[in-house]
Amino acid sequence: MRAVNENCELTQDLAGMASLTGRTTGKDIFGGVNSVLENLKVLASKLASVTTDGAPAMTGKASGFVAHLLSHLQGLGIPTDSVHLYHCLIHQEALCARILKFDNVMKFVFTARQHSLLCRALY
Repeated sequence: MRAVNENCELTQDLAGMASLTGRTTGKDIFGGVNSVLENLKVLASKLASVTTDGAPAMTGKASGFVAHLLSHLQGLGIPTDSVHLYHCLIHQEALCARILKFDNVMKFVFTARQHSLLCRALY
């Protein structure tokens, strides 16, 4: 969890952990996250963004974690358009590498590296 404290300093810490037994549906994940936030007395109105890994249990439109979270916020009268949703950067890179056939990207990187070493050796 990232937060700004009363001195306008950015703090970051593990908010907590919740045990998920059996299935890990969006509803189960939401229940775990919600219980951690309630234990910390974090107001839902202070939520600014959520980052997920893109798994269906997290991002499913009808029953994913994000859907349950947004439904919960609506029930509290909090506008859902104020919460920014992000996809984890590491997972985005992995998806891009798979789509771009990472070996092509690495061939370019190695070629550029070899070219720069060759230029350095000649001059």
